[in-house]
Amino acid sequence: MILVAAMPRCARGRQGPALRHPGLADGRALQPSPQRKPEQIPAGRGPRHHEYFVQWLRDNSPSHENAEEGHFAAGAAHLANMACRRGRRMAWDLRTSRAFET
Repeated sequence: MILVAAMPRCARGRQGPALRHPGLADGRALQPSPQRKPEQIPAGRGPRHHEYFVQWLRDNSPSHENAEEGHFAAGAAHLANMACRRGRRMAWDLRTSRAFET
């Protein structure tokens, strides 16, 4: 199941084979992975993003967030949006800090 509302507009309506990987490099078709029973992993609720931020301000404790990691995470999302809207593959050049079509 694909959540269409969460997809960029340019990808909506292409839920079929257009969004699937075409195959392996040697021409063989991809084989479906065997179905496994979902594993239950208990997870306790920890502090949320804003709670970490307030804790950092109050206690002057080390921040869990890193500006460089946030920059790269946002950049990856922007690059994916650019690729989707242009209908092309995009890449990022670390030396020049520029995106380009591949």
